[in-house]
Amino acid sequence: MANAVKDGIRIAAWVLAAALLLAGLIGLCTPVDQLAPGDASSLWSRLARFTARHGLPLMQLGLGVVALRVFMVPLLLPLMIPAAAAEELPLPCVRLNQLGYRPGDVKAACVVDAQGAFAVLTYPAEEVVYEGQLSSPIQDPVSGDRIARAVFSELTRPGTYILRTAGGSSHPFRITEGAYQEALAASLGFFTLQRCGQAFTPQEAGRHAHGACHTHGAAIYGTGIPKAVSGGWHDAGDYGRYVVPAGKAVLDLLLARRDYPEAFGGALLEEVRYELDWLLQMQEEETGGVYHKLTSMSFVPLNVMPDECVVPMYLSPVSATATGDFAGMCAYASLFFRESDPGYAATLLAAAEKAYGWLAANPNAPGFTNPPGITTGEYGDAEDSDERALAAAALYLATGEARYQEDLRPLLGKNTGIGWADMGLYSALLYLQAPPEQRDEGMYARAEKALADKAARLARIAQEDGYGVALGSADYIWGSNMNVASHGMVFLLAYPYTKDDSLLQMAQNQLHYLLGKNPNGISYVTGFGAYAAQKPHHRPSVAAGAAMPGMLVGGPNAGLEDGVEHARLSKLPPPKRYLDHWDAYALNEVAIYWNSPLVYLLAAFQ
Repeated sequence: MANAVKDGIRIAAWVLAAALLLAGLIGLCTPVDQLAPGDASSLWSRLARFTARHGLPLMQLGLGVVALRVFMVPLLLPLMIPAAAAEELPLPCVRLNQLGYRPGDVKAACVVDAQGAFAVLTYPAEEVVYEGQLSSPIQDPVSGDRIARAVFSELTRPGTYILRTAGGSSHPFRITEGAYQEALAASLGFFTLQRCGQAFTPQEAGRHAHGACHTHGAAIYGTGIPKAVSGGWHDAGDYGRYVVPAGKAVLDLLLARRDYPEAFGGALLEEVRYELDWLLQMQEEETGGVYHKLTSMSFVPLNVMPDECVVPMYLSPVSATATGDFAGMCAYASLFFRESDPGYAATLLAAAEKAYGWLAANPNAPGFTNPPGITTGEYGDAEDSDERALAAAALYLATGEARYQEDLRPLLGKNTGIGWADMGLYSALLYLQAPPEQRDEGMYARAEKALADKAARLARIAQEDGYGVALGSADYIWGSNMNVASHGMVFLLAYPYTKDDSLLQMAQNQLHYLLGKNPNGISYVTGFGAYAAQKPHHRPSVAAGAAMPGMLVGGPNAGLEDGVEHARLSKLPPPKRYLDHWDAYALNEVAIYWNSPLVYLLAAFQ
């Protein structure tokens, strides 16, 4: 509605300008003394004499309206009429991966409330290149949509296309070998632009350029003791740096480097090292324990750029989950630097072993909670057995010392989570990398079964979902898109052990969902897709007035904890409880550990 009103104002301004200019031109070309005699009281006669007498002023007025339309209307309209929110835009009945497909990919769109024929047309020329019939529709129990499929896998010719049905058309998409190349670069580039302490020029960051931030050090909470800590990644839409969520982010990226090295060159390890350098500073020198996080006392306003955030920063107390994640990250990362920088690898391994010593000395450490006065992200987790398992698995892989395997034995497979709070599957993934001479065959089989069973459970969920996503109705939680991307990782990681080819397609289906083949018809990756999220809860984006590209937003969340438009959204099915809004932090924030599985997925299909 808002866009229609704006278009009406724009058109009316042009019509008025054209009328005035035409009248002025006629008047200048028609001297008043040459007008034919007639009824001076008639309307036509009055208009003719008026234009003849005032041709020049009318021309000047018309030119003034042109200037008003060109220069002032674009500035005034946003103030007069609010911009249309994402939820106001018409939702196309055809939902597909808006970024596109490689020529050999399975290509299938979901079409809602439609039947009969479909066609694929070139864009923008709209020449028909493929025709087919929609499948019989099914009722999706989770979204409530009645969905038919349009399969066009036989179309392999590179180009830009739209898919059209009797009910409407899709957004444009491409078929090309490099369908995901730019998105992969941007999704990894997000980590670079999240770097704390580094300045970025307009040539490097565009509208998101800023000076070096948070260079004033920190204090240990409750003591006032200063500590020099610099670097690392801003965790999410705020400027805090947190060890626990970094655990998932770093491990996902290292797994991507292990499995798809040709997709990154040296860029990925360089990026991970920036975070590792910060992590090493988060370790308590005397005990080996690791501070939980480095944040301000509370969140700064949403429109503050990084270098404008000059509030004091505090190190929150040591926690077992942070220490376990730290040991796992550093030990595993040491393997990637052994050849290129053995000294750095040794530093990482020594730090991991020291952290493991803290874990051994504190077997009953309580779960972390925010200390009094600190209200930034808590990342609380009372169950630390999965982080301890991760630490033991990584150190066993890095050292081969039997004591780490024995510590891992009772924990392996107990937890198969792959999120920041439940890290159990990572210990299985690392144990599966142990060389044959280091393996306990029973433990290896248990790790393999844990991975295969998790993939099978997720596959059953995906097979029952109309959009092919591995989320049940209860799985649309805060950061549901992290789970979508992580579940895609699980399918890919399980494939070498199961040899089930269907897992590869299910993995790609998770990527299709994130890029537009979903009940909201939106690409959840900023800057990629004709209709993509553009108002993320992300301070640099808010301050710049434009979304940083390549960020995966949180996605649908049945909980609606931020309260934005709660009354309207709460009436919708869980997959449709999403809003592209700056303030919707429970739906539209971004995070390093949401982007990390996206990087893995995009690299897999690069």
